Amino acid sequence: TLTVGDESTIRISLDDDKYILLDSGTILELNASGTAADSRTAIDLKQGSILNEITNPLSERSSYEVATPKATMAVRGTSFIVSVEEDENGVYMINENTLQGKVEIELIDNNGRRTDKKAFTTAGGGVMICTEPDENSGNPAEIDGTSKFVIPNGKGGFYIAENGEDPTFDINYDSISSAIKNTA
Repeated sequence: TLTVGDESTIRISLDDDKYILLDSGTILELNASGTAADSRTAIDLKQGSILNEITNPLSERSSYEVATPKATMAVRGTSFIVSVEEDENGVYMINENTLQGKVEIELIDNNGRRTDKKAFTTAGGGVMICTEPDENSGNPAEIDGTSKFVIPNGKGGFYIAENGEDPTFDINYDSISSAIKNTA
């Protein structure tokens, strides 16, 4: 588990071709194992922002995933940014921005299972996910919340992507922290 203090960043080299930059205020759990032929990297991003850089495509038996409250991002070789922010009501806003390559984003249901609700982003594209607590259970959103793809409305808000609507949009580079943007 890593926690980054205020006005600090951490850059981690997982091996010769995988790097993670953690912005200030970031908390994550990192699990990595294997060799170059069969590496398994799993990042559980609790809050904050990270820049993931996988400079060479992963082998067929390798995986690299970033989990957030009720959503997972999977890649083979790419550079992408993921951020998680929780508001005072326990609602999470998750942003993914792809700088290079392609990222598959998959929503997780309230029981923790992967769903068929997916989006694919390519260079210059991103998605937003809103994860809300279950009103009936009283549990936090990361326990049994509901996630949905949302699309910025250009006025500081967003609207819910309807079934079949492409939730991807062009990256708003002004919304990315300067530490991550400068490194990227």
